[in-house]
Amino acid sequence: MGVRTNLLGITPLAAETQTCANNGQDLPGMLNFAAEKVADAIQVLNAIADFLPAGSNLTAINSAITSLT
Repeated sequence: MGVRTNLLGITPLAAETQTCANNGQDLPGMLNFAAEKVADAIQVLNAIADFLPAGSNLTAINSAITSLT
């Protein structure tokens, strides 16, 4: 599984959510926000990959996309 999949799979425990809320943070919201940012990064990397010729740079970009997915 990739980073985004892992983030979307996290279900905060009630105590964790409450601890964050007590400190002015929204834990489920932060996890969703992080997953959205990873999705944005995947989208940008896919756009870059569209313009790269076959070679080590394209391989590296595709590897990053796979890791983030």
